[in-house]
Amino acid sequence: MAKVILNPLFDGLQGSVGNLVFRRTSSGATTMYARSEKSQRIASEAQKAHRERFKQAVEHAYAAITHG
Repeated sequence: MAKVILNPLFDGLQGSVGNLVFRRTSSGATTMYARSEKSQRIASEAQKAHRERFKQAVEHAYAAITHG
């Protein structure tokens, strides 16, 4: 893996710019990745059902955390 020393201007950069994603690691280094492309596959009914159940579980957990 190549390591690049960026201009200090980019040192605190997080988020995305165009097709690039910038992340800060736990060690404080800034890493850059190419944005992944969205899949063109159509989700099956089982996948859609699973995603809906997971969405409901996340909403329930969020409510439990925020409202004690």
